Amino acid sequence: FECTFFPFYNFNSVDGSAVGEPLRYGQNFVLGTKGGVSDKLFYLASDHKTFKNFATKSRLQKVFLTAELSYLTFWQAKSLDPQLRLEHEGFPVPSETKIIITHCYTNRNLAVPRTFCVWTHFGREFEVICHNYLNSRRVEEDKNYWEIITRNPGPEDGTMLERHEALPEGYKSK
Repeated sequence: FECTFFPFYNFNSVDGSAVGEPLRYGQNFVLGTKGGVSDKLFYLASDHKTFKNFATKSRLQKVFLTAELSYLTFWQAKSLDPQLRLEHEGFPVPSETKIIITHCYTNRNLAVPRTFCVWTHFGREFEVICHNYLNSRRVEEDKNYWEIITRNPGPEDGTMLERHEALPEGYKSK
């Protein structure tokens, strides 16, 4: 699964929480996206690496899309600071803050190593995998950091956080 921009807009909890409730640290959820003409919902999933089943470039645990909702599609958000993970458990995940997204079945973190890329019609794309990148103090590296952005993407230039605000009459610079 190669991607630079992760266009997942559907963060659904799977524990019976009401629609519209905020995502919480330690809560199981699924990442979903609609695909193509059918508007069918596809979920981000992963499974253990085997001799035949692994990521194309890095040969680590692969991530894939599936239409079937199962435990392979469950993820959890964890606090970036390992010292505060227990204290943050159950609290809402603020948007635009860095988090760790962990696969529930394999306990591996969602990652983009940025060393394996593919050139497509959309430009340079990176492989998305499940792997725990840890430093010498056994803390996750920035390859495992993710942000949930709740803003609308704007004009062509700039990062997501630097993009302009979308208004009915046009874009407004910040």
